[in-house]
Amino acid sequence: MSVEQLSSIIGADWLQQAGPQHISQLVYDSRRISAPVQSVFFALRTNAADGASYLSDAYKAGVRCFVVHADFSEANTLPDAHVLAVADTLLALQQLARWQREQ
Repeated sequence: MSVEQLSSIIGADWLQQAGPQHISQLVYDSRRISAPVQSVFFALRTNAADGASYLSDAYKAGVRCFVVHADFSEANTLPDAHVLAVADTLLALQQLARWQREQ
């Protein structure tokens, strides 16, 4: 899917746009990135951790598409990357999973 399609499915606002990119992998653990060029990293928030803390690790691994919480204000630290903002990253991931099941 395209990043534009992803944005539409999860109802995201663009914080930053980059060039065309095809997404085929979903990642929420920066230690488990296998195809960074085709991945989108969901910065999930839990009681124990904030996935936004791992954005730089995912970026260094080659990921260039990120879904973050709406209060994220550091998109400029991810040059040449797509940064999509949503109210709740877990809900956005669930919406994407639901959409995929319906295809």
